[in-house]
Amino acid sequence: TIDVRSLMHSVSESTLPALHNSDIKLVTTTDSYTISGDKDLLSSAFINLIDNARKASKSGSTIYFSGAKTDNGFSISVKDEGIGISEEHLEKICDEFYMVDKSRSRKEGGAGLGLSLAALIFKSHEADFKIESTLNIGTTITITFPEIKKEVSDEK
Repeated sequence: TIDVRSLMHSVSESTLPALHNSDIKLVTTTDSYTISGDKDLLSSAFINLIDNARKASKSGSTIYFSGAKTDNGFSISVKDEGIGISEEHLEKICDEFYMVDKSRSRKEGGAGLGLSLAALIFKSHEADFKIESTLNIGTTITITFPEIKKEVSDEK
């Protein structure tokens, strides 16, 4: 089991130096909750999402990293105020080696694997992965983890 507050705090701390260098603010809020999974893998995946948001954002903007209880589990979102992703790119965005802006991605050191690996990590945790984006307004990626089912024992 993973305490979501602890996970999100750790991810936030890991991303702060790069965000600071880009003059981008990170706002982190979450409800208290427990999910099951591999903390290191999930941390890597969320760090990648926040770093992608940083790369798509202008200096002085804000990235929102938030968690909330839902009817069927727990959702964690990364929302930026960046350049957005067009409809034609959205359907391919999780493909290996796919880059929306190849020149910016290469300049930033990207190879087009991060989002595809993050999506696989979330899938291995049985989490739903949803991307919403509007050009010149921003992108929100929401990961919804299933509620942890408690085993019922017949023993008394």
